[in-house]
Amino acid sequence: MSLLQKFRKNKKAPKILLGLTILLFLIFSIYLALNLRMGVSPDSYYHLEVSQAYSETLGIPENTPETYQWRDITRIPYLSLWINGRILNLNEMTFNFDEVTVLRLSNVLTAVGTLIFVYLISKRLIKNKWGQVLPVFLLSNTLMFVFLSSAINYDNLTVLLSTAAIYFLVRFLQEPKKLSHSILIFIFLLLGTLTKSSVLPLAVIIFVIWMLFIFKKKILKEEYFRQSLTLPNILLMVVFFLLIILNFNVYGVNMITFGKIAPSCTQVLTYNQCLENGVFVRSMYKIPTIFEGGIVESARLVFKGERINPLFYLPYWAVEMSKKIVGIMGDRSLFMRYEYLPFYFLFFFVGLYMVFKNRKSLSKGDKALGFIFLSYALVVAYYVNYKAYMRTDWMDLGLQGRYIFPVLPIGYVIFSKYFSKIKNTKVLNILLGSLIAIFLLGNYAYFFANVPTDWFIPEPEWMQEVFEEESESIELPFE
Repeated sequence: MSLLQKFRKNKKAPKILLGLTILLFLIFSIYLALNLRMGVSPDSYYHLEVSQAYSETLGIPENTPETYQWRDITRIPYLSLWINGRILNLNEMTFNFDEVTVLRLSNVLTAVGTLIFVYLISKRLIKNKWGQVLPVFLLSNTLMFVFLSSAINYDNLTVLLSTAAIYFLVRFLQEPKKLSHSILIFIFLLLGTLTKSSVLPLAVIIFVIWMLFIFKKKILKEEYFRQSLTLPNILLMVVFFLLIILNFNVYGVNMITFGKIAPSCTQVLTYNQCLENGVFVRSMYKIPTIFEGGIVESARLVFKGERINPLFYLPYWAVEMSKKIVGIMGDRSLFMRYEYLPFYFLFFFVGLYMVFKNRKSLSKGDKALGFIFLSYALVVAYYVNYKAYMRTDWMDLGLQGRYIFPVLPIGYVIFSKYFSKIKNTKVLNILLGSLIAIFLLGNYAYFFANVPTDWFIPEPEWMQEVFEEESESIELPFE
């Protein structure tokens, strides 16, 4: 019996593989955290300097001449920045390590938390123990996820909290009569909305699923609410209502005061103060705005041939989004080349075929996750990206792979569950081996074969020998 066969028969083998997968992720992401220059990852200086402003107060810092370049910092979701501020305070009181390194490593740990929740979701939905590891492997070898995990960015906490909320939604669907699951869903969603406003549509989608299931199963009975009298649920309810208040203090006050959940720069700061911010200047003077929205105006542009219609936009969006998911988009970019994308799409269509083939056996958890994934993807595609394209005639404006990350993990879970249902063992092994090879090559090999040397500080001597010429890096403006 070969070593591989012995390993497969070992009952602990899947967990050993899980540990190795997370270990490799840690090694690569920590390497990036320790070696990449500032100004490569998305919005890195913004998150560093606003976090430093938050470290100077236990509450929300005021706008000052030093912060005008980052627009208003008082009426925004702040949880990630506030936590970073506390990490910087703790660092100052103890080891006083380099602040960039400390914040980057804390983001790596946050991403590990996401991987753990992905595994917990897969354990709930996938019976095959090897299949339970596959979503973790796919996510931990998605280049943009690894790259972002090594950066100072609020998206890492956003993805963790979104994934945690979805995990407890799955638990709720499987054990609907347990009140704590419902409370924890909304605690994590409320923490997510305090981190980034992009969690708001996800919260709405999950709330709709939760409400439909509650009324369908007729769960709201006396014995259900009686659970709220237990000490753990009382504490959870206290946290829940506290988070409601904190969210209202951001979004509710913004709506009452400014008429928007996110006020424009000039609603909080003066025009001259806003001019110190590059995104504001770009929006005002560098990107031509054709109109401010409206179905009639949009339809006219489509019918006149000045914009592609929504149906044709979707394939374009999918391709562009994909090359920024398995590639990198930040302040500097390393997109996946178009000629490599068909390999990824091939497996996507295999997974889609297997879902369709097994459609009659879809569990309520599968259906819920599928609905969440598709709904959120359409929100990003049309409400964020197509809307920006209609307004500015810039098809790539705000089109970033990381915007889909709150639901990408559950996409991997669904794919893994039904991909592993391929009955022909030989075909499954060939496809699985190819899938693993593609993701490993698209992660480590693609990065080190194409990364420009000026991304690193200091530039390692061995890299100067390997990379005689810098690879093409396309810089695009982003939100």
